[in-house]
Amino acid sequence: MNHLGLEERIKINEYVNQNKSFREIGRILGRSHSTILREYHRNFHVSFGYQPHEAHRSATKRIHTPRIPSKISSNPYLQEYILTKLKDFRWSPELISQILRRENTPLLGRVSHETIYAWIYKHGRAYTQYLLTRRNKRKDRYTRRSHTHITRRISIHQRPNFINDRTSFGHWESDTVEFSKKLGYLSVQAELSTGYISIRKVSNKTAQKTLFALRQTKKDLPVFSVTFDNGSEGAYHYQLGIPTYFCDPYASWQKGLVEYSNRLIRQFFPRNTNPQNISHADVAKVQFLINSRPRKNLNYLSPLDCIPSGAFGV
Repeated sequence: MNHLGLEERIKINEYVNQNKSFREIGRILGRSHSTILREYHRNFHVSFGYQPHEAHRSATKRIHTPRIPSKISSNPYLQEYILTKLKDFRWSPELISQILRRENTPLLGRVSHETIYAWIYKHGRAYTQYLLTRRNKRKDRYTRRSHTHITRRISIHQRPNFINDRTSFGHWESDTVEFSKKLGYLSVQAELSTGYISIRKVSNKTAQKTLFALRQTKKDLPVFSVTFDNGSEGAYHYQLGIPTYFCDPYASWQKGLVEYSNRLIRQFFPRNTNPQNISHADVAKVQFLINSRPRKNLNYLSPLDCIPSGAFGV
């Protein structure tokens, strides 16, 4: 029997009045304590307490009330829109929801991000593979990574507040995207105030290649400072001729923007991708898609929208 019966609800009321714990009640009734806890709090009224007969009536009504199809399931145009944004643009459910709310077209309407998530999970792996956090188990934020001695290293704790506040354009974080087949890498830089990213395909993750990628970024946009983790890729930082800062050992999450950007890139280039099959045109396309993606922290403007006028080609 899956659902609680009236007699069980009467017993729950009796045992609660006897000051028995929910775990004890669960053991007596052969139910999980979470079932008892959920039942009690769902039907508890501040003025009347728990009323077993009323609780049973409400539960019976819920069971026999036919479920209304979700707004997404009943609208093929909305389904197509959501799938397109998920698959082709790698938008998150929250972003899709907010853009739908802003556009508010009669054909599509509005739908919450929770409803979108529920619809996605209902279809399993076929759709969840397009979510940003598609892995079944969350990756440890504090995964240890080897680091090296870096000359002229300045701690991130000495980074000025005007950089930390992300109000001034031209301050970047740098990292490297690796693949399981170590035949190529992506050097990634993320600009703190706008979230704009620069991606360069490099043949290895040496300090020379990272320096090359950063100099290429400097040709396109202002670069006034760069923050690294403690990997060897940042060893030639002093050759940039600008202020550079470094995270604490094993704390790459302190440069969270570029770490987040890497996760966006992974949607297009999963870890098992053969980097030899990635062209520079592929990289440029992904860079554009991510930089044209609206962001919640930018009031749903894109990083491209927020680049200061005249910044390119500086």
